This record gives sequence, structure tokens and C-alpha cells, in this order.
Amino acid sequence: MTVKKYGVIVCSECNRAWGIDLSQKTAKCPQCGKKNDVSKKKILYQTLDLRELQQAISKIQEKIIKSSI
Repeated sequence: MTVKKYGVIVCSECNRAWGIDLSQKTAKCPQCGKKNDVSKKKILYQTLDLRELQQAISKIQEKIIKSSI
């Protein structure tokens, strides 16, 4: 059984945080649709747990919103 590792990245186009499977080479932003090259993105958080991933996405997006105000 292969264990999936997940990470949080932020879209360079719309500044939205979202979770990805770190085995992906590219990821399409669910907000704006921009294709992002995962190898060129900073992984802001890594985990094996999907619930933990969701919590991290929320916290990172909250920080993004606060810093843009």
C-alpha cells in the first residue's frame, strides 16, 4: 500500500491556498483554473492526514486574507 503525502500550495495567479497530492507534477487551481508546476511552488505544509490538510489550508488562507487587508 502506498501512503499519499499531501501539501498546501498557493496559486501565483489568484493567491488562493489549496491542498494537493505531492506526487502530482502539476496542479490546477480550483479557484481560477491556472495550471501550477508543483516543483516550482513552495510547499507551505505537508501531512499524511486529509483532515490535518484541511485545517492547514484554512489557517494559511486566513493568514493570506489578513495580510492583504
